[in-house]
Amino acid sequence: MGCASCVKQFDDAGGCSAPEDKTVDYIPAGCDMCGPVAEGWCGGCNQCIQKWDEDGGCMYMTAGSSAEAESVIPEGCDECGVYALAYCETV
Repeated sequence: MGCASCVKQFDDAGGCSAPEDKTVDYIPAGCDMCGPVAEGWCGGCNQCIQKWDEDGGCMYMTAGSSAEAESVIPEGCDECGVYALAYCETV
């Protein structure tokens, strides 16, 4: 399972809104490596990452077209770049 699915399950189960000391209880099996993606997702980058991916961001990044990937970054989402890259690496 890729991190996109893991993080969605984590969020749907209440992981993003859980107290920090309880978040481990919400991590789906096999998803331990997705912490950085979940951190960005829960920290407010979820809409940025989804929009960027829908607009071809992950496709451009995996094809090595960084200029095109940068051209579809939604306005106000520059701080989400590291999380978006981690998301794409695990989709």
